[in-house]
Amino acid sequence: MIQSIRNFGLAAFAVLAFSSSAAHAFTVYAQTFVTPFQVTGQVHNVFPQTLFCSIRVQGIRSDGFPVWTQANVPVYPGTTGFAYVYTSYPFQFVNGLAFADCTY
Repeated sequence: MIQSIRNFGLAAFAVLAFSSSAAHAFTVYAQTFVTPFQVTGQVHNVFPQTLFCSIRVQGIRSDGFPVWTQANVPVYPGTTGFAYVYTSYPFQFVNGLAFADCTY
């Protein structure tokens, strides 16, 4: 009896885990471009279906303060999704990072 309940629980967990949209989530390479006053994160979609991406962009200013944003964007086949952070004079960006997680 206990064994059959455990087997049923494992089967129910497997069905829920593999049928949810989170099962299709994956990390993608996000290109990062850093200019003195802007950091850009880009994700290119080379798949034949629309991706829904969460792009996080972080820039480190010259005073050490981190500036970041997160954008949830649909990226259609053959296109590019973007996310930006900006700063203003007299602070400039000295480093920048971009990360992206996508699902379909």
